[in-house]
Amino acid sequence: MQTYDFPTFGNLFSPSKGGFNIAHNTEMDVSAVNNSQRIAVNPGESWVVSWSFSVIEKTQAHEMRALLNKLRGHQHTVHLFDHTYAHKIGWPGNPVVSGTGQYGTLLNISTNRSNTIIAKATDRFVLGGQLVELTEDAVTNNAGNCELVLANEIRNIPASGTPLITNLLAMRGVFRWANPSQINQFVGNKRLYRSIKLDFVEYIR
Repeated sequence: MQTYDFPTFGNLFSPSKGGFNIAHNTEMDVSAVNNSQRIAVNPGESWVVSWSFSVIEKTQAHEMRALLNKLRGHQHTVHLFDHTYAHKIGWPGNPVVSGTGQYGTLLNISTNRSNTIIAKATDRFVLGGQLVELTEDAVTNNAGNCELVLANEIRNIPASGTPLITNLLAMRGVFRWANPSQINQFVGNKRLYRSIKLDFVEYIR
């Protein structure tokens, strides 16, 4: 399996709408008798990306088509950045994992900043190659420690002392193409391609 990079966005080439979201793998059954609800919470939540491009010029369209053909349907993967994302604070304090055996939606970390807000809800970081998002503000205690509350579960248990990757250039995920039939949008040799839609789903190791 190969992992490729998506063409770089610029002022004249970026999605007109859509973005990154986490799809939680839950199911709800509603009783036909009394409308009671039964919720099943399953593993396997993942990032999904849905991008729409109102207009793409021929050069960018051909570059995208070439990349999509390299993916060979679902076979290969692609690095995707959320072009709309930015840290709200910037993760001061050089946070690292504190403790062993951690997984799920809570992560203990340590920093060199005490009694400080180091990140805000919806801020992100990368750990073990996985893009992770917060659901609550991260505030350190007197010792510089903090428990992060996460929107998506940590899948690979990190070693204590592993640094959280917070560089904005690293805020990317690895994705598979969710709908390879979308290649049909690039038929022909037009000057402009309109209403292009692309969907991706996070690659789960």
